[in-house]
Amino acid sequence: MAETDEAYVIEIELPGITTSDVRVDVVGNEIRVRGDVPRRDSAGKLRYHTRREGHFDNQVALPSDVDAFRTAATLRDGVLTVRAPKAADDGVLGTEPVAVPVTGPL
Repeated sequence: MAETDEAYVIEIELPGITTSDVRVDVVGNEIRVRGDVPRRDSAGKLRYHTRREGHFDNQVALPSDVDAFRTAATLRDGVLTVRAPKAADDGVLGTEPVAVPVTGPL
């Protein structure tokens, strides 16, 4: 995670994942990234498994609240980048999850 004056930027490696396989939510000062890595069919008998598959759930607690409605997520070349602008210091902490649409490369 990196912090600028205006926002927090989180990068998570998600090779083989499409935008429909991942969900990003914001609750207060927490970013939650979850989804499923689909099982891939392989020819022959599987002897050794090196690819990740199944459910994943990552949570990142940030030092301050973020503006959930301006948070953006982009998935490009197997890296999910979430940019969460810092919220105005109004003392109100969101308690309901806000879904962030995940877009692909432009």
